[in-house]
Amino acid sequence: MTTQLNLDVETPEQVAIVLRRAATAYAASAANLRSAHQDSNAGRPWERIARALDLTAIRVEQIINQEGLGR
Repeated sequence: MTTQLNLDVETPEQVAIVLRRAATAYAASAANLRSAHQDSNAGRPWERIARALDLTAIRVEQIINQEGLGR
């Protein structure tokens, strides 16, 4: 999988969007590894990274709302 995490964004909202896209890609990669290896532990690091990115996106959204930056 070749994925670039491009944080060259114009608005704070776009940071959360980029993080969620990366999280989705890593979660899909983890699912593909589990399926290919028929092993529920395969891809676990990617799944954990995906969850961390998703949680970070949630935190970014909270900051945006707290700062009144949301649309």
